[in-house]
Amino acid sequence: MTKQDKKKQKNTDKKANHRKYWPLKVFILTFFIASFLSLGSSSLMEGFSITTSLVTLIVIIIIGVVFDIIGIAVTAASEVPFLSMASKKKRGAINAVRLIRKADQVSSFCNDVVGDICSIISGSAGSILIMRLSSNTIRWNPTMFAILVSSLIAAFTVGGKALGKSLAIRQSQNIVYYVGYLISLLRGELK
Repeated sequence: MTKQDKKKQKNTDKKANHRKYWPLKVFILTFFIASFLSLGSSSLMEGFSITTSLVTLIVIIIIGVVFDIIGIAVTAASEVPFLSMASKKKRGAINAVRLIRKADQVSSFCNDVVGDICSIISGSAGSILIMRLSSNTIRWNPTMFAILVSSLIAAFTVGGKALGKSLAIRQSQNIVYYVGYLISLLRGELK
């Protein structure tokens, strides 16, 4: 085996080990992000007015939908145009290539970690909103009101993701480029 073959084998083994532990990393990351965000959103929602709580709930749903769109776009995009852009030193192209090359992990993070966490948090935020509205304002049957609000949250989440999926597939190249561009801006700001 030549030196170059040994190096390729070592890189392949590294990638295999990294992918083998990816589900465990996702589990741990999800646990801590969900704990932090659930605690934060619950604490904030209790101190907010009903209008601010409703706006916060809508923002949480939108974040889940946007990350779902990013996850789908990354899996649907081709890296070929970005390689050309990267050779011309176009800002964001290298990050777009990196996103596409790690599409399984990016999709898992965007769709499963962030998307599912947003769904769970929107459910808990909705229940806080239901409790506040049913105890203060609404004179409806509390069970029926809870079913109505939960159904609306689910409908907006699932409907938004359904619309987002077709957009993500049609506009995958643009979406991945803008995400890559945003990442390059954020990295530049952090440096």
